[in-house]
Amino acid sequence: MKQSLFLGAVTTLLACASAGPAVGRAPSLSTELSPASGVVPVLRPAPVASATPVEPEPAHAPAVEAPEAEPLNYVELADSPGDERLGAAVNRIKAGEWRKARLALLKVLPELDAGGSLDVKLAAHGLLARACSMQADFKCAEREYQLVRTMWQEAEAGREQNAALEEAPQSRRARLARALMAVAEAWFHAGEEKRLAADKELFPVYRGKGDKESVFKHINTKTGSWLRARRQLLKEAEEAYLGVARLQPSPPPYWIIASSSRVGRMWNKFVLEFRGAPIPKEWAGVGPLPGSTVEREDLRNTYYAAIDEVSEPYRDRARAAFEVCHDHATKTSTVNDYSSECDNWLEKHPKLTAEPPLAAVP
Repeated sequence: MKQSLFLGAVTTLLACASAGPAVGRAPSLSTELSPASGVVPVLRPAPVASATPVEPEPAHAPAVEAPEAEPLNYVELADSPGDERLGAAVNRIKAGEWRKARLALLKVLPELDAGGSLDVKLAAHGLLARACSMQADFKCAEREYQLVRTMWQEAEAGREQNAALEEAPQSRRARLARALMAVAEAWFHAGEEKRLAADKELFPVYRGKGDKESVFKHINTKTGSWLRARRQLLKEAEEAYLGVARLQPSPPPYWIIASSSRVGRMWNKFVLEFRGAPIPKEWAGVGPLPGSTVEREDLRNTYYAAIDEVSEPYRDRARAAFEVCHDHATKTSTVNDYSSECDNWLEKHPKLTAEPPLAAVP
């Protein structure tokens, strides 16, 4: 009796959650320790049964064949713009005078674009994008961040970084760190744009009579369509955030912590929304269902346990991202809002072992 009541809804949710190429457990983030760059995120699929197809693994940063002897020293762009011609603009940025900062940047950009080094051009356009964003001019911000990503990708494709940054080793390392700070910020912004777009895909509100037939129809149509669309948008956002992780020889700690935190947050939110599927009104309250010995509370618990099982791969995905965030923050002794969010989530959601200690058993 109990199974016949909730099996249809849970089966539908399972089909929606695993439709298309996303059948099976989602890839999970793990970490490897690089001698030069610290913890570098690498994507690997979580173990699954051989009969279950696995979601395609997102592309990840190539291995570093010749790591540098020590990590780069990453400095906030406004504290190290790389060219004295940016001095007036960064002073305005530090003062929070975004309109004046934007005007100052626009004044010197033509000269910098014509003859500046690659790292200075990336920093200048990245700072302009930031100023535009702080003024809520998001078209300007996206245009400038996209230009930063494009310049770096073209430089990588043509192997121009070394020539563009050619100087004494220490100076070149400072220029490389400056360039990567600008590019990492640009990739983080791309992830933010896609995450916010995904958030606009709102969970469909159920407005029926509460009977089993209308509830299951809502799950089978509107909820199912929402699950598929939202999951795809989140995967696109994650792919953009991973642009930070792919930076070589190492991603800037601040931005890998920030992007990993955001990835963890958005997959965790998806799990919570997943659990928002409606239930028939006859399942509410206490006592047995009419004409049955099945307790309503027992039925609801079983139903939500089934939903939790279906959504577990996405919780694993959130955990993996939060763990990457925590590992980077620990290694670099970074404490900020992003790292705190990761630590708080991991503390509230400890990974269960096969045989938990007695103290952990409720």
